[in-house]
Amino acid sequence: MKALLLLLFMFTYYAVWCQLPAKDDRKIDSLKKVIASAKSDTTRLKAYKSWDDLIYLSDPELDRELNTQSVDLAEKNLKRKGLTRREIQVYKISLANSLNNLSYYYKDKAHVTKAKAFAKRALKISTSINDTLRIKSALNALGIICIEQGDYKNGIDYYNHCLLICEKKGDPGGIVSTLNNIGTAHYNMGDYDKALSFYRQSLKKTPKQHMESQNYGNVLGNIGNVYLQYKEYDSVMVYFNKSLAVKRKIGDRQGEAFSLSNIGISLIGLGKLDEALRMHEQALAINQEIDFKRGVANELSYISEIYHEKGEYKKALGYSLPAYAMAKREHFLQETASSSFSLYKTYKALGKYREAMEMYEISIGMRDSLESAQNRKAVIAQGFQYDYLKQQARAEKEKAVAAEKEFRQQIITWGVVAGLGLVLVFSLIVVKRLRIAREQKSIIEEQKRLVEHKQKEIIDSIKYASRIQKALLPGHSYIKKELGKDRQKKN
Repeated sequence: MKALLLLLFMFTYYAVWCQLPAKDDRKIDSLKKVIASAKSDTTRLKAYKSWDDLIYLSDPELDRELNTQSVDLAEKNLKRKGLTRREIQVYKISLANSLNNLSYYYKDKAHVTKAKAFAKRALKISTSINDTLRIKSALNALGIICIEQGDYKNGIDYYNHCLLICEKKGDPGGIVSTLNNIGTAHYNMGDYDKALSFYRQSLKKTPKQHMESQNYGNVLGNIGNVYLQYKEYDSVMVYFNKSLAVKRKIGDRQGEAFSLSNIGISLIGLGKLDEALRMHEQALAINQEIDFKRGVANELSYISEIYHEKGEYKKALGYSLPAYAMAKREHFLQETASSSFSLYKTYKALGKYREAMEMYEISIGMRDSLESAQNRKAVIAQGFQYDYLKQQARAEKEKAVAAEKEFRQQIITWGVVAGLGLVLVFSLIVVKRLRIAREQKSIIEEQKRLVEHKQKEIIDSIKYASRIQKALLPGHSYIKKELGKDRQKKN
């Protein structure tokens, strides 16, 4: 029975990137008034989003209704003519956000085609306006849907694309949730060691302020799932109880049901059937409350198995019949296989051999389908491993090229710095030489001025003395006259 229960438990967790508050009636009343009285549709859209942020964990149906109304309102406005660029941006952001939310809703309801269509529309619109937040959310949704359909290669491609954007934009919340989802992909492919490695990376990179978020609770639960596969039940209980505490604190009803179910499975492994039954009954009540059909089908099967193990076959039949009916109606392949096998065992125990044979044949047919799916998973896993190695090699090569380029750039940078340093030193030397030359020139000019001044003083003195001499000595005509008188006397 334990092996069957372990096979049954293949829940895939999903994550969003922000922590949201619990339902607040006063805030909701205020938002209703805004929606009723607002003059602007952009105001109404903001109010719808705020309302949805308060209730999407606790009331999925209201979440669907609010996002549907937001889509209708945004699409109506985008058909209007004369919108400004800003208005187009606002309406497209709102539309992409609501489409992403609807994608997650329909994924949880197992309406895969609708979920994928909404996610692809959200990706197209958010890409057209380069809205990285909504692009990441759409890629994340598409990755989850592909993984749940068994399309692991495309699912992991979507996740890797999302991870690259998160790393480029420095988005720690996005990195954490995407690592968690990649881990879940490897978990579903049966590579538990690699799954645990990604989960631990996700846990390690979770910022402190996100340690009470939906994603953090998901990672804790997923680590518990891996230890469940290893049958290390003490570790299982530690992580599942931590996950349950986070889910309850943030009001995540579906996550709370997952955690209760996980604890129940662990208690079955420990042989504590009565405690396990209480956990699964609580999980069943929550899944019925939020209308999560896959969860309801699984919990009915788990409870049926517990009663069968206790020898209470009629009670087991009362749970396995509705589990089988729901799984078949909703086309849940794995749940159909498990519930039909439970019915086979119960009918056989009750002596209803014809019904037992019928259920056994159905179970074998479903098991063959599952084995075929598992074989496809193995082939995909091998192909993905090869692609992963190629990506790693390419990444290492790109890293080496980038390192060499950075080294060259550093050499150029230091060369430029050294050149500028030499120019600066040379400039300082030239400036100093020029300053000295100017000072020497100034000294020479001052000395020249002093020499010229002295020279002028000497010349002026000579001229002055000459004038005095001229004033004291008789003139040339006088001397000539006197000399003539002397000659006459001698004659």
